[in-house]
Amino acid sequence: NLANKVEKGYIQFSEPNMFTNLGKVSLGYVPRSSTVETEFDCPDIRQKGMYSLKYKAVFNDGNVYDFNQLVDFTMATYAKTKPNIDGIESEGEWPLNTAMRADSDEYVKQIKNWGGADDLSADVRLMWDEENLYMISNVKDNVQRNVAEELNKAWQGDGIQLALYFIDQNEFIAIGQGGTNFNEFIIARLDDGTVGTYMNKVQRSGQKARLLDKAQTAIERKGNITTYEWSIAWKDMLEGSGLDFDPKSGTRIGFSILWNDDDGEGRRGWIEYASGIGEYKDSSLFTYLNLVK
Repeated sequence: NLANKVEKGYIQFSEPNMFTNLGKVSLGYVPRSSTVETEFDCPDIRQKGMYSLKYKAVFNDGNVYDFNQLVDFTMATYAKTKPNIDGIESEGEWPLNTAMRADSDEYVKQIKNWGGADDLSADVRLMWDEENLYMISNVKDNVQRNVAEELNKAWQGDGIQLALYFIDQNEFIAIGQGGTNFNEFIIARLDDGTVGTYMNKVQRSGQKARLLDKAQTAIERKGNITTYEWSIAWKDMLEGSGLDFDPKSGTRIGFSILWNDDDGEGRRGWIEYASGIGEYKDSSLFTYLNLVK
Protein backbone atom coordinates (compact mmCIF):
# COMPACT_ATOMS: atom_id res chain seq x y z
CA ASN A 1 0.00 0.00 0.00
CA LEU A 2 1.68 3.19 -1.22
CA ALA A 3 -1.04 5.48 0.11
CA ASN A 4 -0.67 7.56 3.25
CA LYS A 5 -3.57 5.85 4.96
CA VAL A 6 -4.94 2.39 5.66
CA GLU A 7 -6.67 0.95 2.60
CA LYS A 8 -8.93 -2.03 2.06
CA GLY A 9 -8.50 -4.08 -1.09
CA TYR A 10 -8.76 -7.33 -2.99
CA ILE A 11 -6.98 -9.20 -5.76
CA GLN A 12 -8.65 -10.64 -8.85
CA PHE A 13 -7.10 -13.09 -11.32
CA SER A 14 -7.40 -12.82 -15.10
CA GLU A 15 -5.12 -15.74 -16.09
CA PRO A 16 -4.97 -18.70 -16.14
CA ASN A 17 -8.62 -19.66 -16.44
CA MET A 18 -8.56 -22.06 -13.49
CA PHE A 19 -7.91 -19.09 -11.16
CA THR A 20 -10.54 -16.73 -12.54
CA ASN A 21 -13.36 -18.55 -10.75
CA LEU A 22 -11.88 -17.50 -7.41
CA GLY A 23 -13.51 -14.10 -7.87
CA LYS A 24 -12.35 -11.32 -5.58
CA VAL A 25 -9.85 -12.49 -2.96
CA SER A 26 -9.88 -10.13 0.01
CA LEU A 27 -6.67 -8.51 1.19
CA GLY A 28 -8.38 -7.05 4.23
CA TYR A 29 -6.98 -3.79 5.54
CA VAL A 30 -3.47 -2.88 4.41
CA PRO A 31 -1.52 -0.41 6.61
CA ARG A 32 0.11 2.48 4.81
CA SER A 33 3.54 1.85 3.28
CA SER A 34 3.11 -1.86 4.04
CA THR A 35 2.62 -5.18 2.34
CA VAL A 36 0.32 -8.03 3.34
CA GLU A 37 0.05 -11.72 2.64
CA THR A 38 -3.22 -13.45 1.93
CA GLU A 39 -4.22 -17.10 1.83
CA PHE A 40 -6.83 -18.69 -0.40
CA ASP A 41 -7.84 -22.16 -1.53
CA CYS A 42 -5.92 -23.04 -4.66
CA PRO A 43 -8.08 -24.48 -7.47
CA ASP A 44 -7.63 -28.07 -8.60
CA ILE A 45 -4.64 -27.96 -10.95
CA ARG A 46 -4.99 -31.12 -13.00
CA GLN A 47 -2.09 -30.31 -15.32
CA LYS A 48 0.99 -29.53 -13.28
CA GLY A 49 3.57 -27.21 -14.74
CA MET A 50 4.60 -23.58 -15.00
CA TYR A 51 1.93 -20.90 -15.25
CA SER A 52 1.96 -17.17 -15.79
CA LEU A 53 -0.33 -15.82 -13.10
CA LYS A 54 -1.91 -12.47 -14.01
CA TYR A 55 -3.89 -10.54 -11.43
CA LYS A 56 -4.68 -7.06 -10.21
CA ALA A 57 -4.77 -5.58 -6.74
CA VAL A 58 -7.67 -3.13 -6.32
CA PHE A 59 -7.95 -0.71 -3.39
CA ASN A 60 -10.94 1.32 -2.23
CA ASP A 61 -9.16 4.60 -3.01
CA GLY A 62 -9.35 3.66 -6.69
CA ASN A 63 -5.74 2.57 -7.15
CA VAL A 64 -5.23 -0.56 -9.23
CA TYR A 65 -1.93 -2.43 -9.56
CA ASP A 66 -1.30 -5.11 -12.20
CA PHE A 67 0.94 -8.12 -11.55
CA ASN A 68 2.36 -10.90 -13.70
CA GLN A 69 4.01 -13.67 -11.71
CA LEU A 70 5.35 -17.09 -12.67
CA VAL A 71 4.14 -19.91 -10.45
CA ASP A 72 5.61 -23.36 -10.74
CA PHE A 73 4.00 -26.69 -9.86
CA THR A 74 6.83 -28.90 -11.18
CA MET A 75 7.03 -31.81 -8.77
CA ALA A 76 8.04 -35.36 -8.02
CA THR A 77 5.73 -37.17 -5.63
CA TYR A 78 6.83 -39.78 -3.12
CA ALA A 79 6.79 -43.37 -4.39
CA LYS A 80 4.94 -45.35 -1.73
CA THR A 81 5.33 -48.34 -4.04
CA LYS A 82 8.24 -48.65 -6.45
CA PRO A 83 7.07 -48.74 -10.10
CA ASN A 84 7.92 -51.69 -12.32
CA ILE A 85 10.22 -50.33 -15.03
CA ASP A 86 9.01 -52.25 -18.08
CA GLY A 87 7.84 -49.57 -20.51
CA ILE A 88 4.19 -50.32 -19.79
CA GLU A 89 2.10 -48.10 -17.54
CA SER A 90 0.05 -50.37 -15.29
CA GLU A 91 -3.12 -49.19 -13.57
CA GLY A 92 -2.35 -47.37 -10.33
CA GLU A 93 1.40 -47.57 -10.87
CA TRP A 94 1.92 -43.84 -11.47
CA PRO A 95 -0.06 -40.84 -10.20
CA LEU A 96 -2.42 -39.42 -12.81
CA ASN A 97 -2.65 -35.85 -11.54
CA THR A 98 1.01 -34.79 -11.58
CA ALA A 99 1.76 -34.74 -15.31
CA MET A 100 3.79 -31.87 -16.75
CA ARG A 101 3.08 -31.45 -20.47
CA ALA A 102 4.73 -30.05 -23.57
CA ASP A 103 1.99 -29.96 -26.18
CA SER A 104 1.66 -26.47 -27.67
CA ASP A 105 3.64 -23.95 -29.74
CA GLU A 106 5.40 -22.40 -26.76
CA TYR A 107 7.26 -25.66 -26.08
CA VAL A 108 8.43 -26.23 -29.69
CA LYS A 109 12.05 -25.43 -30.61
CA GLN A 110 13.56 -25.38 -34.11
CA ILE A 111 10.86 -27.63 -35.60
CA LYS A 112 9.69 -26.08 -38.85
CA ASN A 113 6.11 -26.87 -39.82
CA TRP A 114 5.28 -28.51 -36.49
CA GLY A 115 2.06 -30.40 -37.13
CA GLY A 116 0.54 -30.07 -33.68
CA ALA A 117 0.26 -32.50 -30.80
CA ASP A 118 -0.02 -35.54 -33.13
CA ASP A 119 3.32 -34.61 -34.70
CA LEU A 120 5.18 -34.42 -31.40
CA SER A 121 3.96 -33.84 -27.83
CA ALA A 122 4.78 -35.35 -24.46
CA ASP A 123 4.05 -35.53 -20.78
CA VAL A 124 6.31 -36.47 -17.90
CA ARG A 125 5.65 -37.61 -14.34
CA LEU A 126 8.28 -38.16 -11.67
CA MET A 127 8.44 -39.92 -8.32
CA TRP A 128 11.14 -40.33 -5.73
CA ASP A 129 12.08 -42.18 -2.58
CA GLU A 130 15.18 -42.29 -0.42
CA GLU A 131 16.99 -44.55 -2.90
CA ASN A 132 15.84 -43.61 -6.39
CA LEU A 133 14.37 -41.12 -8.83
CA TYR A 134 11.65 -42.49 -11.14
CA MET A 135 10.26 -41.14 -14.40
CA ILE A 136 7.56 -42.02 -16.90
CA SER A 137 7.00 -40.11 -20.12
CA ASN A 138 4.38 -40.78 -22.78
CA VAL A 139 5.39 -39.28 -26.11
CA LYS A 140 3.00 -38.88 -29.04
CA ASP A 141 5.09 -38.97 -32.21
CA ASN A 142 4.00 -39.76 -35.75
CA VAL A 143 7.43 -41.23 -36.60
CA GLN A 144 9.74 -43.13 -34.24
CA ARG A 145 13.34 -43.02 -35.49
CA ASN A 146 16.83 -43.04 -34.00
CA VAL A 147 19.62 -44.25 -36.28
CA ALA A 148 22.49 -43.32 -33.93
CA GLU A 149 25.14 -46.02 -33.65
CA GLU A 150 25.76 -45.38 -29.94
CA LEU A 151 23.74 -43.97 -27.07
CA ASN A 152 26.08 -41.00 -26.59
CA LYS A 153 24.91 -39.78 -30.02
CA ALA A 154 21.26 -40.61 -29.45
CA TRP A 155 20.34 -36.93 -29.00
CA GLN A 156 20.41 -36.76 -32.81
CA GLY A 157 17.19 -38.82 -33.02
CA ASP A 158 14.04 -39.54 -31.05
CA GLY A 159 14.64 -39.70 -27.33
CA ILE A 160 14.82 -37.73 -24.10
CA GLN A 161 17.45 -35.43 -22.65
CA LEU A 162 16.89 -34.83 -18.94
CA ALA A 163 18.98 -32.51 -16.78
CA LEU A 164 19.32 -32.16 -13.01
CA TYR A 165 21.28 -29.60 -11.04
CA PHE A 166 21.92 -30.32 -7.37
CA ILE A 167 22.13 -27.10 -5.42
CA ASP A 168 25.17 -26.89 -3.16
CA GLN A 169 25.54 -23.64 -1.25
CA ASN A 170 29.21 -24.43 -0.55
CA GLU A 171 30.14 -25.03 -4.17
CA PHE A 172 32.80 -22.79 -5.72
CA ILE A 173 31.91 -21.78 -9.28
CA ALA A 174 34.68 -20.30 -11.41
CA ILE A 175 33.99 -17.26 -13.57
CA GLY A 176 32.50 -18.42 -16.87
CA GLN A 177 31.33 -21.77 -15.47
CA GLY A 178 28.18 -20.60 -13.74
CA GLY A 179 25.20 -22.45 -15.11
CA THR A 180 27.16 -24.77 -17.39
CA ASN A 181 27.83 -27.63 -14.95
CA PHE A 182 24.94 -30.02 -14.36
CA ASN A 183 24.01 -33.67 -14.83
CA GLU A 184 22.46 -34.50 -18.21
CA PHE A 185 21.09 -37.87 -19.29
CA ILE A 186 20.25 -39.17 -22.77
CA ILE A 187 17.47 -41.78 -22.58
CA ALA A 188 16.71 -43.51 -25.86
CA ARG A 189 15.94 -46.60 -27.89
CA LEU A 190 18.01 -46.95 -31.05
CA ASP A 191 16.65 -48.49 -34.22
CA ASP A 192 19.01 -51.46 -33.74
CA GLY A 193 17.15 -52.31 -30.51
CA THR A 194 19.62 -50.83 -28.04
CA VAL A 195 17.87 -49.27 -25.03
CA GLY A 196 19.70 -47.38 -22.33
CA THR A 197 20.87 -44.21 -20.61
CA TYR A 198 24.03 -42.25 -21.25
CA MET A 199 25.27 -39.60 -18.81
CA ASN A 200 26.20 -36.92 -21.31
CA LYS A 201 27.23 -34.12 -18.95
CA VAL A 202 28.29 -33.97 -15.30
CA GLN A 203 28.06 -31.38 -12.54
CA ARG A 204 31.35 -32.09 -10.77
CA SER A 205 34.85 -32.85 -12.07
CA GLY A 206 34.96 -36.11 -10.10
CA GLN A 207 32.13 -37.51 -12.19
CA LYS A 208 32.53 -39.06 -15.63
CA ALA A 209 30.37 -39.01 -18.73
CA ARG A 210 29.50 -42.66 -19.18
CA LEU A 211 26.95 -45.32 -20.02
CA LEU A 212 24.77 -45.81 -16.94
CA ASP A 213 24.36 -49.57 -16.80
CA LYS A 214 22.75 -49.35 -13.36
CA ALA A 215 19.95 -47.07 -14.56
CA GLN A 216 16.77 -48.98 -15.36
CA THR A 217 15.52 -47.97 -18.79
CA ALA A 218 12.50 -49.43 -20.60
CA ILE A 219 10.99 -47.96 -23.77
CA GLU A 220 7.99 -49.44 -25.58
CA ARG A 221 5.94 -48.14 -28.49
CA LYS A 222 2.27 -48.84 -29.16
CA GLY A 223 0.63 -47.13 -32.10
CA ASN A 224 1.92 -43.56 -32.13
CA ILE A 225 2.73 -43.47 -28.38
CA THR A 226 6.20 -44.21 -27.08
CA THR A 227 6.35 -44.86 -23.32
CA TYR A 228 9.61 -44.28 -21.45
CA GLU A 229 9.98 -45.68 -17.93
CA TRP A 230 13.21 -44.93 -16.12
CA SER A 231 14.77 -45.07 -12.69
CA ILE A 232 18.19 -44.37 -11.28
CA ALA A 233 19.64 -44.52 -7.79
CA TRP A 234 20.70 -41.17 -6.37
CA LYS A 235 24.06 -42.68 -5.38
CA ASP A 236 24.73 -43.96 -8.91
CA MET A 237 23.75 -40.65 -10.44
CA LEU A 238 26.09 -38.71 -8.14
CA GLU A 239 28.95 -41.21 -8.00
CA GLY A 240 32.26 -39.34 -7.79
CA SER A 241 30.62 -35.95 -7.29
CA GLY A 242 31.39 -35.58 -3.61
CA LEU A 243 27.89 -34.20 -3.13
CA ASP A 244 26.20 -35.25 0.10
CA PHE A 245 22.60 -35.49 -1.11
CA ASP A 246 19.83 -36.47 1.29
CA PRO A 247 16.47 -36.49 -0.56
CA LYS A 248 13.52 -35.40 1.55
CA SER A 249 10.23 -33.63 1.11
CA GLY A 250 10.81 -29.96 0.37
CA THR A 251 14.10 -30.51 -1.47
CA ARG A 252 14.42 -28.58 -4.73
CA ILE A 253 16.53 -29.75 -7.68
CA GLY A 254 17.23 -27.79 -10.85
CA PHE A 255 15.31 -29.54 -13.64
CA SER A 256 14.79 -29.46 -17.39
CA ILE A 257 13.70 -32.02 -19.98
CA LEU A 258 13.36 -32.14 -23.74
CA TRP A 259 12.16 -34.62 -26.36
CA ASN A 260 14.09 -34.78 -29.64
CA ASP A 261 12.45 -35.50 -32.99
CA ASP A 262 13.69 -37.18 -36.16
CA ASP A 263 11.08 -37.83 -38.85
CA GLY A 264 13.51 -39.26 -41.39
CA GLU A 265 16.10 -36.61 -42.20
CA GLY A 266 17.95 -36.28 -38.90
CA ARG A 267 17.16 -34.21 -35.85
CA ARG A 268 14.59 -31.58 -36.84
CA GLY A 269 14.30 -29.97 -33.39
CA TRP A 270 12.68 -30.71 -30.07
CA ILE A 271 10.00 -29.82 -27.58
CA GLU A 272 11.04 -28.81 -24.09
CA TYR A 273 9.74 -28.34 -20.58
CA ALA A 274 11.88 -25.57 -19.11
CA SER A 275 15.05 -24.75 -21.04
CA GLY A 276 18.83 -24.75 -20.72
CA ILE A 277 19.65 -27.99 -22.59
CA GLY A 278 18.89 -27.73 -26.31
CA GLU A 279 20.02 -24.31 -27.48
CA TYR A 280 22.33 -23.40 -24.60
CA LYS A 281 23.75 -25.36 -21.69
CA ASP A 282 22.61 -23.10 -18.89
CA SER A 283 21.09 -24.28 -15.61
CA SER A 284 19.87 -20.75 -14.87
CA LEU A 285 17.14 -21.49 -17.44
CA PHE A 286 15.98 -24.60 -15.56
CA THR A 287 12.93 -24.76 -13.38
CA TYR A 288 12.92 -26.47 -9.98
CA LEU A 289 11.77 -30.01 -9.35
CA ASN A 290 10.12 -30.05 -5.92
CA LEU A 291 10.23 -33.32 -3.99
CA VAL A 292 6.81 -33.73 -2.37
CA LYS A 293 5.67 -36.31 0.17
